[in-house]
Amino acid sequence: MSLKVTSIFVCMLLIVTVLPVVGLPIQRGDVNNSNFTQLQYQTLAPGYTPIAPPSTMLETPSVHEFPKTTAIMDDVLISMLEQVNETILLRYLENITSFGPRVMGTEACKASASYIYNAFRNLGLTVRYDNFSLYGTVNNGTNIEATLGGADASSDEIYIMCGHYDSVAHAPGADDNGISIAAMLSIAKIMKQYSFNHTIRFIAFDAEEGGLLGSTHYVQTIYENKDNLIAVINADMIGNTDSEEGKTKVTIYSDYQSRWYFEYASKISQTYFDYIHLKINDAGPSGGSDHVPFWSNGYTAIYFEEYDFSPNWHKNSDTIENVNIAYATNVSKLILATAAETLEIHENAPPDIPASPIGPTQGKPGIEYSYSSSTSDPNGDQIYYWFDWGDGNSSGWLGLYDTGSECVANHTWKAKGNYTIRVKAKDIHNAESDWATLSIAMPSTSNKPMHQVLELLFQRFPQVFPLLRHLL
Repeated sequence: MSLKVTSIFVCMLLIVTVLPVVGLPIQRGDVNNSNFTQLQYQTLAPGYTPIAPPSTMLETPSVHEFPKTTAIMDDVLISMLEQVNETILLRYLENITSFGPRVMGTEACKASASYIYNAFRNLGLTVRYDNFSLYGTVNNGTNIEATLGGADASSDEIYIMCGHYDSVAHAPGADDNGISIAAMLSIAKIMKQYSFNHTIRFIAFDAEEGGLLGSTHYVQTIYENKDNLIAVINADMIGNTDSEEGKTKVTIYSDYQSRWYFEYASKISQTYFDYIHLKINDAGPSGGSDHVPFWSNGYTAIYFEEYDFSPNWHKNSDTIENVNIAYATNVSKLILATAAETLEIHENAPPDIPASPIGPTQGKPGIEYSYSSSTSDPNGDQIYYWFDWGDGNSSGWLGLYDTGSECVANHTWKAKGNYTIRVKAKDIHNAESDWATLSIAMPSTSNKPMHQVLELLFQRFPQVFPLLRHLL
């Protein structure tokens, strides 16, 4: 009996001492804050964190079993996929990794956060910092959230595309996870040119390497705000390939409540295979990245990861030279296509052709005249108006005006002549109407300038106007 007890004791000692050394993940436990499940983790390899059991999952206000759209060959989406560019992706990655290791709370991490914030802002998105405390100390972590609002005013649905931008010490963090942030910026740059029915948030999380702190904080916020979050796409390490098979596959993780979104991404990869060139490796439920807090609180999330896990993970060799940009570009295409289809590309009609400008059809140079026009938008969107005055000048975009409202613009012509006034309208999604026109005549105050009239009088009556010629 004593021998059995001794053996059991030795086995338990090996489990406690050896497993952490070899790097097998051990979850540190749950901290429950009211009804919100807040998980705390060690720094773990993506794809290997234990998942909270279904009994801990919460029933959220919005759970979709299937998306509203189906994956069909769409010319608009194809045009979007063709814009995913290796050069742009590489430029973003070079900028992100230029700060060095982006360890949470360091100046390098803060500088990279500022770069990401400004990159989103330069795209014209609504951007904000989402700050939180690290381990309850004075050190602060910062998520960056950029929003592209939906065009359907009746929809409160929100989708999220995310990845973490921090890295571990001594690692440049090109594949883990600068490449995913570069992909997200590239995708946002493309999607900003289009209109979608629903809202998407692009989120760069901080402190993933410290235990999913940034994403855990963010999920708590959206849970407390009761945001109607439909689905999440998380990308972490999407730039490594070590084999020919790895170049043609991408791994996607999903739990039981996210299978509908996984199946949809699979259908997208099949429908657009000639443009994306990737098959999906179904890895089932697993963790190790920022999708885990979403899963643990009842939200749909799928996690994209490279098929060949990088041997440079958390090493100083995690550099741009070891990232396969072509492969990362294809993964970016699949992420873009999956997001765009479920967001539903907005079928936006331009405003109707405005009414012909109303105002004088004759006038005199040097006098200001007013002209008005109005039109309606089929989607009820607000409208801008642009007047072209026909003399090389224009009003620029005037607005915003409610659909059907009248717009008034003023102009002064400096020279006589015949002019054509043109007016067009555009809606808030930049869809423009055709031109409406009005022709006007702008003669001078007399048939001849005054000095020509006086000259003629002098020629006819030179003796009557001896001083007049001197004046002329």
